[in-house]
Amino acid sequence: MHLLSEKKTKVILIRPPDPMGMVDILSHVLPTNLGYLAAYAMKGGFDVKILDYEQEPFIGVNFLKKIEEINPGIVGFSCMTPTIINGHKIATLIKKYFPEITTVVGGAHSSALPEQTLREFPNFDIAVFQEGESTFLELCEHMKDGKDFVGVAGTTIR
Repeated sequence: MHLLSEKKTKVILIRPPDPMGMVDILSHVLPTNLGYLAAYAMKGGFDVKILDYEQEPFIGVNFLKKIEEINPGIVGFSCMTPTIINGHKIATLIKKYFPEITTVVGGAHSSALPEQTLREFPNFDIAVFQEGESTFLELCEHMKDGKDFVGVAGTTIR
């Protein structure tokens, strides 16, 4: 039981790699959005790790070891349109090996097209649209308390 309750307080946030290597050109911003999300979640008592695959190479085997080691309840992705496919590939790996983990996608792509994002990318469980700090914290709190995610404002749920 201790492992289960511990898992329900662990979160991973991911910036997927850009296949074109142009995220810096497109956004002109470092992934401060992940920092904001992490700060909100940490203030709420969650243990948060950020994996930035624009700064380190994505190696599937190493990634799966990190997921197993950290044992999160939620993995969140920040995806712009150029990175949504790679984000979904990572979510697909998670769902294949750890189907109990909830995958959440946020960022420009899901803000513009939340329902279409979930239709097109079946391994994302929840799409967050607009500003996501409070919304993501609420999702984490629902996870910790064993509640479903229905009714969390700012989300579209599969």
